[in-house]
Amino acid sequence: MRSRLRITATCLIVLAALAAPAAAAADTTGGGSGSDFGTIAITIGPAATLKARLIVAVPITFTCTPPVDAISIDGTWASVDLVQASGRSVASGSTSVVAFPCDGAPHTVSAALVATNAPFHGGTALVAVGATVCGQLADFNTACTGVTTPWTAIKIGR
Repeated sequence: MRSRLRITATCLIVLAALAAPAAAAADTTGGGSGSDFGTIAITIGPAATLKARLIVAVPITFTCTPPVDAISIDGTWASVDLVQASGRSVASGSTSVVAFPCDGAPHTVSAALVATNAPFHGGTALVAVGATVCGQLADFNTACTGVTTPWTAIKIGR
């Protein structure tokens, strides 16, 4: 059973590495309920940094463009998940990124993910990011836009 889990996890990582480029991008012009609020583009990587086998720092670039009729930006936030095969188990971590700017320019943050059930190590891991921006439009309606990247292979180095 354990070897079957290991083979399955290894196959998933290899398939993801072949299917996705080193840096993944997701772009949206909508996706929320009701009115949409601008666009969000996300770029992951291309590489992450390992710290003491407990933390992986993943660079993520957000480019958020509000609509021209925006009165205010009420909030931006993102969630980041990382998984990596680690021996006979899967190391994982997740974190939140709060308040990235929504001004049309690219902004890179370093998301720190703490290992929760096994230590991380150098090599390949999979990362997924979801981001949302909400704000008020000129007609005084509140609108949101959200986007989620596919699972993306990233290289972890020291």
